[in-house]
Formats: sequence, C-alpha cells, structure tokens
Amino acid sequence: MFAVPPAPRAVNILCCLCGLSIPPNPTGTCATCLASSTDVSRGISTEATLHQCRGCQRWHGGGGKWRGCDLESRELMAICLSNVSGLGGRGAG
Repeated sequence: MFAVPPAPRAVNILCCLCGLSIPPNPTGTCATCLASSTDVSRGISTEATLHQCRGCQRWHGGGGKWRGCDLESRELMAICLSNVSGLGGRGAG
C-alpha cells in the first residue's frame, strides 16, 4: 500500500509591524499596517483651482474654452480631473 501524504497546512506569518498572524505576502505586513504606511496619492496633486464665469456660470475647461456644465455632471467631473496634476500617464500595474 502507498502512504498518503498529509494535506498541506496553511502557513501564516506575523506582520512585521503589529505582529498579527497573516498569510504570507511580499511586504510581510497586514492590510491595516500597509494602508497606514503607504501613500497611494504620492505624486498626485490634492488641490486644484477651477474658474467659473460670474456672468454666464460656465467653467474654464482649459485651452481658453469655457464650458457650460451642471453641478455634479460628468462634464464637470471631467474638467475637474483634467486639472489635477499627476493623474495623466499613470498605468494600472
């Protein structure tokens, strides 16, 4: 008869910062410690200035063009995001 090898057990490690038992990962830290020690917004501006015409209520969309947009619209969100430096050219992964 053949001997059946024991089933592999899940191996855990301790988080290098707080000591919580976690599955192994490349950083060796738990999700809470990783989130508190990593700045995902590094290199991205956290402030931007948008200009709105007092007369016609249009928004300055860059390139010398003024665009009429409703508040909370997709068009205004696009203008807002285009004014944030550091977002362009960032690849996922």
